[in-house]
Amino acid sequence: MPSCLRCILVAYRWPNVALATNVKISGIQLMMPLSIRCYHPSQQLFPDIQFFILSKGNNAGKPCSRPLVNSFVATANNKEMRDFYYWLTYGLHKAQAFKLVNRGSVIPFVNIGETRDIIQPGSQYHLPSLAAIQNYTAAAGVIGTT
Repeated sequence: MPSCLRCILVAYRWPNVALATNVKISGIQLMMPLSIRCYHPSQQLFPDIQFFILSKGNNAGKPCSRPLVNSFVATANNKEMRDFYYWLTYGLHKAQAFKLVNRGSVIPFVNIGETRDIIQPGSQYHLPSLAAIQNYTAAAGVIGTT
């Protein structure tokens, strides 16, 4: 393994890295992690590579295609990864994974760090089977996220 590739893998595991780019070294393509940040209405939007995660209320953790006031913006590096992370977050929401980390007695909310901690480990287990998922959805005729 080249030393530069080893450095990138270490940076990939670092918890505060928010890179959303493809890195290609000697024919090996690595997908960098999803960038999750707080949404501000003044931000420029890229609907092909971004989706939004609700951060407050009983539906905290629910992904959405349009911006919401109390949400996080998740930015992937391409549309394929955006769709993967969107449906992964949707599955985690339906499995009530975000309910475990809800805070607040009147209005429940989810912390951004806890949102990252829930989504990133799920992607490591399911990302290798992305091609199989795409083949299945194509064969079943499943409609896209919009």
